[in-house]
Amino acid sequence: MCRLDLLVGFEVEFEVFRADAGGRLVPHSAGLGTSACAGLRDPSFAQVEEAMQALLEAGVGLEVVHAEGARGQYEFVLGPRPPLEAVDELVLVQDTLKRVFGRHGLVATMFPRPLPARFQSNGQHTHLSIGRPELEQRFLAGLLARLPGLCAVCMPFDLSYERARPRLAGDVVAWGTEDRSVPVRRIKPGHWEIRPVDATANMYLALAALLSAGLAGCVNDEPLLLPDTAAEPDPDAPAARGPPLPTSLDEALDRLAEIAPELEAIMQSRVLQNFLGLKRAEAFKLRAMGDDEARCFLTQLF
Repeated sequence: MCRLDLLVGFEVEFEVFRADAGGRLVPHSAGLGTSACAGLRDPSFAQVEEAMQALLEAGVGLEVVHAEGARGQYEFVLGPRPPLEAVDELVLVQDTLKRVFGRHGLVATMFPRPLPARFQSNGQHTHLSIGRPELEQRFLAGLLARLPGLCAVCMPFDLSYERARPRLAGDVVAWGTEDRSVPVRRIKPGHWEIRPVDATANMYLALAALLSAGLAGCVNDEPLLLPDTAAEPDPDAPAARGPPLPTSLDEALDRLAEIAPELEAIMQSRVLQNFLGLKRAEAFKLRAMGDDEARCFLTQLF
């Protein structure tokens, strides 16, 4: 088995909502100022600062806070940690955001698509880095080869797949240096941003699956077949792109079932088989609610 020194970091994107007179969640803020300093003058930023203070006092490695692409949408960038510490810190951040905004009668939601008819969404981009650059290509090859199945644990709800498009989660297996249009962005040697991840994922499980996929590539000495899109004259050419990513949860679950035995052998657990059964049953229940009711429920939950 390959031994790797791994560090993990997360980008936490969230939006501020409130309940209207009918109890439905609606954006708390409106107007101009997206991805700009004007977003930091929004009234809800007072609660953002309150959450920041609580997290800093708790020792969270909060590296960057900035406004995002919708008014009342923000991003917290967390620093690199060992894998288990990174997920523990992520859970603390998510819970703190919920508690702080809840005290003010507001809802901080990290659900990927609270509003259906809008491009902006909430991702949870996941940064992975390995301390052995000589294994970079094999680790990346393992991730890419299994990425369609990994989507099931990284985007585990039907509505997650509204982000399955370029510049959000990506739509085909591909990687590129500083290329945000593909699902895996290479930042520097041995450091990648995994984009098809959202806050509905159980990140203990999702990270275990992601790392197991990379380890499989190292153990099997898998070659990196796809080129860097940034080095291609035409990054959209078929040679730079692999198979399509799933466009539905059912498709992702089917792909996960294909790779589950291999990943479970590395994890020494049958957790993915249990996950497959749970998600199929859960999806059946949520589909019976209809998209609107399910979206409202999940927006409050996440």
